[in-house]
Amino acid sequence: MPKSDSYFVISYSNNEIQNLRKSESVRYLRKLSATKYIIAFNGVPSVPFYIKGQSKDDNSWKLPSGTNIADQKECKYVVCVLDIDAFIKANNSNDVNIINIYDDSQTIIIRIKDDKTLNQLLELSNVVFVKPYQSAKEESPNSFQDNSVNKINIVHHENPFIAGEDLTVCVKERTIDKTDIDLKNRIINSELEDSQVSLHANQIATMIAGGGNTLHTARGASWKSRVMSSSFDNLFPDNIRELQGNGVTVQNHSYGVAIENYYGPEAHAYDESINKAPEILHVFSSGNSGEEIPLTGNYAGLGRYSNITGNMKMSKNALVVGGHSRELQVDSRISRGPAYDGRIKPEVVAFGPEGSSDAAAVASGTALLLQDAYTQINEKIPSCDLVRSVMIAGADDVGAVGIDHVTGYGAINAYRSIQLIKNKWFYQDSLQDNQDKLVSLDVPAGIKSLKVTLSWIDPAATAGDVQALVNDIDLKVIDDDQNTILPWCLSSYPHIDSLSLIAKRREDHLNNNEIITIENPREGKYIIKVSSKALATSYQKYSVTFFMDSIDSFKWTYPTGSDPHPTNSEKYLRWNTTYNGIGDLAVSVNGSSYVTISNSVSLNGGFYKWLTPDSTGTAVVRMKIHDKTYYSDTFYITPPVNVSIGYNCDDEVMINWNAIEKATAYRIYTLGDLFLKPLTEVGDTSFIIKKGHLVDEYVAVEPLMDKKSGGVRSISYNVGTQGVNCYYLTFTAQAVESSALLTLNLSTSTQVQKIIWQKMVGGIYLSLDESAVVNEELLYNYTDHSITGGITDYRAIIVVKGRGEVLTNTARVYYAEKENVYLYPNPVRTTEELEILTNGDNLLLQIIDVQGRVVKRQILNTLLSKVSISDLPPGLYIYRLQRGSDFFSSGRIVIK
Repeated sequence: MPKSDSYFVISYSNNEIQNLRKSESVRYLRKLSATKYIIAFNGVPSVPFYIKGQSKDDNSWKLPSGTNIADQKECKYVVCVLDIDAFIKANNSNDVNIINIYDDSQTIIIRIKDDKTLNQLLELSNVVFVKPYQSAKEESPNSFQDNSVNKINIVHHENPFIAGEDLTVCVKERTIDKTDIDLKNRIINSELEDSQVSLHANQIATMIAGGGNTLHTARGASWKSRVMSSSFDNLFPDNIRELQGNGVTVQNHSYGVAIENYYGPEAHAYDESINKAPEILHVFSSGNSGEEIPLTGNYAGLGRYSNITGNMKMSKNALVVGGHSRELQVDSRISRGPAYDGRIKPEVVAFGPEGSSDAAAVASGTALLLQDAYTQINEKIPSCDLVRSVMIAGADDVGAVGIDHVTGYGAINAYRSIQLIKNKWFYQDSLQDNQDKLVSLDVPAGIKSLKVTLSWIDPAATAGDVQALVNDIDLKVIDDDQNTILPWCLSSYPHIDSLSLIAKRREDHLNNNEIITIENPREGKYIIKVSSKALATSYQKYSVTFFMDSIDSFKWTYPTGSDPHPTNSEKYLRWNTTYNGIGDLAVSVNGSSYVTISNSVSLNGGFYKWLTPDSTGTAVVRMKIHDKTYYSDTFYITPPVNVSIGYNCDDEVMINWNAIEKATAYRIYTLGDLFLKPLTEVGDTSFIIKKGHLVDEYVAVEPLMDKKSGGVRSISYNVGTQGVNCYYLTFTAQAVESSALLTLNLSTSTQVQKIIWQKMVGGIYLSLDESAVVNEELLYNYTDHSITGGITDYRAIIVVKGRGEVLTNTARVYYAEKENVYLYPNPVRTTEELEILTNGDNLLLQIIDVQGRVVKRQILNTLLSKVSISDLPPGLYIYRLQRGSDFFSSGRIVIK
């Protein structure tokens, strides 16, 4: 009879091993190959058990392939165990320092002394997997966002109430700066957040949920969602109760580690976590190591494939996202699949101008929109497999034809995915072991393509398993002639030629996402069939989504009526279409005749790069295809609005801006509790705002082109940080030879009558002269020829009609007459600094006590020098100044 502390290699079929996993007397530990497994026993089996193999004494199976344990010094490791308490009890020594424990995944992070300690750990029957610990790093910064690329803008335009309100996204990396006005009052404090604040975290959070408060292009995909932070110093899943307690339904992971081509403890832990909290979708960036060749795993040395950054991204149930450009091209920096076992990773790609970090953010924001749309209809959060299925079904095919190891199932198309939710083109069900489920689908005439996707939340595999899939369920579509149509599958054979092959139809026994597409399906009844074989669990839930695209359809997705364009700027016109070939593209500005932009636009790409006209007003773009014409919404082309501050007083602020041709009025915005809110509309190009109307000191101006719709809104300006005071910008005073030159730069001449120049004499300000203010003249000077040595303070009084006198700041002039020295203050306290004013330079200061000892020396090279005397005891001192060997000056200093 087998011993309970032994491991055994068994050779079983898939059906046999799945039944074995259900046995309470057997511990399933590892899948070594398609037919070989490692098991252990919980005590003595209650029935005789036949072992088709022998005990495995070599413990290398507990390590990721390619791990070298020789010469390991003190370092951190991640350990998967069968019993956490037993491990703690057995390793309570200085050689093993336990850093963190993750009960849900039976995982412990430790610091060990050396490679001898590691070998001792590997010999423990309680230990089933060990890997080196990795630290996370931010994948990339993002420089700008463009919601039109993945069709998010048209979701905002047509569905203004789908914005992620009441949902929360968690950004796992460093902490978000809570002063960011694009996230104002929507950041949730959490015990999970990091101690460091990061600009990268703010950029990612803004792409997901930015409110568009700084400028109109800073609106994130799910712009009303709440945001919280958690630290990526913990590479394992966060506490589920903490996430659920804050309403988190999406967690974004825009970070990575080294390339790890195996199913490790982190991947296992995320799959466990998702099974326990299926409403939380975890979105990972694929990485920016696309130019690296993996050194370990099945695809080692096979070129630029399988270089995804981190084994947590090998999770079956998480969504991994690669990046593409505005023109839907994936550059060589972006990590690509397959996963270590040949699965399709990344599943989708999205716009990532600087890499995959921001692509993941786009996917997270889109997922929140899908959750919001679903919740508004069904009054509950969808499971993450449904969100995944819908996102895959709505994706656009980019890159190689069909699915591939670079772009996965395609580029996110938020508009199509939202339509799938709104049309309820999906269903969810569950299967028991060896069961078929059939659903009938009526396909009408005139359909260009039919797409069916299947996704499910698969049980977690064991860390180190050679293949991650546990419950294999299958998708088929049967047409009305009883033809069976199989999913598209990619070759996962470890050869570079095989990995680049186009997809073929066959049963998929590798992925927990499957896709079937049918081009030009005939009208009739189709059957969607989902089947199970040899489940390791009693049942398996799943989600199916279907999408039908009509023949000869065309829809403009950018611009919409909510997308104003800056004049003379580069933009991309975008559309969804099932047409092939070319179209005739033209534009009408301000109701004029249509002017051809191009009469040979490729329709297949879905976009056209366009330089907007250098004119202001309304515009419509038109696409002619054969005998049909498609018009965009009317949109506006306007130059930028540049706001300046006329004055900023305690009670009110005056703002000015440039006139915009054809604008009928201007809408002024201030920052409300969450978002910008309209304050008023004016016909002029200046406005005075009472400070009581400003919750925060931010203002923005939008030109109205038809008394209702707006052009390009200005940046939001913080009136308190523009360097503008009450009616003036700056007031300065400086010594010029034996005079003082006073300079006042007004911020506005509106209502300003005159300027009074003043000087402090004997502790009282006396008026020196007055200057009349000339309309639109803002710079004024006055010269005081009666300056004396020492320190002199000046100010100006601005006389404003209806307001009275406005005082400027005080400006100080330091002036030392030739060979004179001025010391301030004298007497001086030890807590103060001694200031020495002199027109000499390269002077040596010596401070001498009453016993004749030099207690301090300092070289003076500036007009005003400061000397610390905190180290000197109170008393009487003599100072002496000399240049080289020549005497310059001397006198007394009293220190209190």
